Amino acid sequence: MLCLCEHHSVGYLLNSAADRIGALSFGVGKVPPAPVRKFNKTVDLKKLIQAAHKLEQNLAVNETERDLLMAGPSAGGARPKTTVEHENHLWLAKFPAINDRQQYSYLDLADQMRRWIKNPKSDLKELFKRMVFNGLVSNTDDHPRNHGFLFSGNSYNLSPVYDIVPKPETGSTRYLAMEIGRHGRVFNLENILSRCDAFDLSKDEAKKLFDGLKSKLKNWHAYYSAQGLTPADMKYLEGAFNHWDGL
Repeated sequence: MLCLCEHHSVGYLLNSAADRIGALSFGVGKVPPAPVRKFNKTVDLKKLIQAAHKLEQNLAVNETERDLLMAGPSAGGARPKTTVEHENHLWLAKFPAINDRQQYSYLDLADQMRRWIKNPKSDLKELFKRMVFNGLVSNTDDHPRNHGFLFSGNSYNLSPVYDIVPKPETGSTRYLAMEIGRHGRVFNLENILSRCDAFDLSKDEAKKLFDGLKSKLKNWHAYYSAQGLTPADMKYLEGAFNHWDGL
């Protein structure tokens, strides 16, 4: 018999709010309970952005702005977020920063790796491969906080890869979250090879790595089928891999 008391781990899940971040809720019935928190409405977004910019500049915020900033939970990630409600649905709003640059850059990251990694050649090659992999599977959430490093006691090195999720999209062009070459964030072979020197790779070496990853990923359909995905899910995922002809 399963105990659902508050002291049991399942009890903690059942007592969690149904509107928690991650789109997961737990209960004993199919109909979720009504939200228990007060959320901002989308009509408040302009005021929210103004309040957030005040905080960035260390300016005082009034009581109304403070209430807007405190309403609802915040999610982590590359920039601050808040939860807003619109037509009985919850959305994540990401705030722009007053000092936003046009984009982040794999090239800048590679340059920093040369400063902090004693023997960076293998890590630079690995970063290049991760960049290519992200583009091939249409993972466009490859912002700087999704690239981690571990300190071994005398040097930093790339952490194991994480948070890579194929993202089905329409169209034949993909843009990564960070600049990859002379043509910005656009993911195609010309741009990939345009600054392969930043990763200590010749164009021939970079092209070979690109072709190797592309060849392995051609089996994506068989891989996902083996994991038990339904035909409908497989059809949906095609949008993450059907841009290769334009590369």
